[in-house]
Amino acid sequence: MHLCLFLIIVPFTQGLSQVSVVNRCPFVVFLKSVQQDVSQVQELGFSQIYSEAYRPVINGTGVSIKITTNRKVGEEVDEQKRSAEFDNSPVTQLEYSYVPSNGPVDLFYDISAIDDSPERQFCQYGYQLHTTSFRCDSVHCPTRCDAFCPHVYNLPDDNWATHGCTSDVGLELVLCTSYTDMP
Repeated sequence: MHLCLFLIIVPFTQGLSQVSVVNRCPFVVFLKSVQQDVSQVQELGFSQIYSEAYRPVINGTGVSIKITTNRKVGEEVDEQKRSAEFDNSPVTQLEYSYVPSNGPVDLFYDISAIDDSPERQFCQYGYQLHTTSFRCDSVHCPTRCDAFCPHVYNLPDDNWATHGCTSDVGLELVLCTSYTDMP
């Protein structure tokens, strides 16, 4: 048990001031990092990690890391068609706003499942958003497909799902936390 906790904490204590997505799913996921500009579609295989340094808000716009399990995205070779397929897919979003001039609490973050319908792609696997500090809130969505995760945005006015912290704290979203066949 202590070894498991050690393995979970070590990877993201090395990457302060960044956000990461860890794919523990037994399948490929696809993501895009979106602010005013949009990254190309990234493919994340089993046990792979996507990371980026916090980007400050631009004209009040934060960052949304959109994640989908739609396999058709991976079948497209043409980047434009791949991007279009991604844009028409259900997505789970890890959203953050880094506001350097805001004072001590300058990082705001949440997970949104608003555009993840109708099937809620990770409900049978679960996911967790960890922080590198115990003073900042984590988000846990257990494996459950019969109800919405109560800790994320399910409706546009679920503003209680937004958390605040300092930007020296890292964020790590682990997908498929219930999947136990790790290498």
